[in-house]
This record gives sequence, C-alpha cells and structure tokens, in this order.
Amino acid sequence: MRGTLYEAKSDTIVIASHGYRSSQYSGLVMGMCETLNEKGMAAYAMDYPEKLSEKRWRQGTMESMTSELKEAIQEFRKKYKKIIIMGSSLGATVSLQVASEVEVEGLIDYAGPTKWELKSKFSEEELKKFKKEGEIESYREDIDVTFVIPWQLAEEAEKSDVLSSAKNIKCPVLIIQGTKDESVPPEQSQELFETLKYKKDIFIIGGGEHRLTPEHKAEAIDMILEWTKRLVNNNKN
Repeated sequence: MRGTLYEAKSDTIVIASHGYRSSQYSGLVMGMCETLNEKGMAAYAMDYPEKLSEKRWRQGTMESMTSELKEAIQEFRKKYKKIIIMGSSLGATVSLQVASEVEVEGLIDYAGPTKWELKSKFSEEELKKFKKEGEIESYREDIDVTFVIPWQLAEEAEKSDVLSSAKNIKCPVLIIQGTKDESVPPEQSQELFETLKYKKDIFIIGGGEHRLTPEHKAEAIDMILEWTKRLVNNNKN
C-alpha cells in the first residue's frame, strides 16, 4: 500500500484513487485531499504505479489496484469510524468495484467509465506486440513519465462489468461528470446513475473535459466537499 496520508482529528477519512497513467499527484486527487484536510477531515491519496525508475512507472492492473484499496480500507477502519472512497476515471471504476464488495460509508465517482476499451487506444501492430510481449510502453508528455502498461489491464478492461457491480452498492454515491469529456462520454455516467439503486447524486460540470481546467477542478472539489460534509453530518444524526 503506497500513498500519502493527510492527517486530521476526525472520525472520517476519504481514500482517493487516481486514474490511468497517473499517480497520487493527480490534480483532482491531490487538490481534493488538501481541501478536505484544510477543512478538518482526514484523507489518503493512493499511489498505484510501481516506480521502476524516476521516469519509468509500471501501471497497476485492476486486480492489484482493487487489492491495495481493500487493504487501505481494512487498515484505516482500525482508526476511522467512517470511510468514504473516491476515484477518478480508472480509479473510479476500481472504487466502484470495491464499494460493491466491501462496506464503506460513501463513494465519489469522477468520470468512471462503464465501458473502457483500452485496446482501442493502440494500433493493430501495437496490439500484436502488446499481447505477445505482455506489456507496452506509453509516454505521458505532460509529466515526462513512461508508463509500462500490462496486457492484463487491457483484458480486465474488456471483461469489466461495471453496471452489474453498481447494482450491489449499498452506500450513498456522488457522480461527477464533465459535458465535454473526450474519454468518458457523459451518457455512461448517466447510465451508471440510473443503474444505482441506493441514495445517489449526480453533478454535471458544464464544459468540463476529462482533464479538468483549474476552474472546473475547483468546481468539482467544492461539490465533493459539500457532499462529503453533508454525508458525514447526516450520519451523525
């Protein structure tokens, strides 16, 4: 279990999971953790990639990420009465799966895909090499890091059944989605919202893309803070 704990005198902790080809320093994850911490709530930012070197990281699989998140929940349950899990993109898919299997007090889903076609991101030749070698490198220019993507993740993405898992969630859920998300169509979040059977809210960011601008990120964090405070206060009653 790797990550950063934002400690506070609180009986509630929010555990945040970043997305594909990312880390605990994801703008939304780090910004949310810092904001919650400033408001007196504990937070923990998961850090899933294995650091092979400073600029070469191995992307986690859904299996490994799920296992690590469950481990974190088990560990923090020893200290915190209420645990809310938050995920961004792939991290949201992982968090949703965990929330369908493990007791948590709330789930925050930012742009979690219900259908994730990872294989479609690669050419036919790249896919052949990817499958044969069991992994492929993918460079992310904005953070100057090369990710080693395991073939297992591509297989998991293809077999993932997010909507079936969603039917088993028995905690309040907040979905956040941008209207101009080029990676996760807003229709997928709407379908997820309609599938959920328990208490649920959806917050739409007008003009929001998958990687949020500073303004849209602030909007999302404000909503997360408001929803989380309301959830914690309601649980006190």
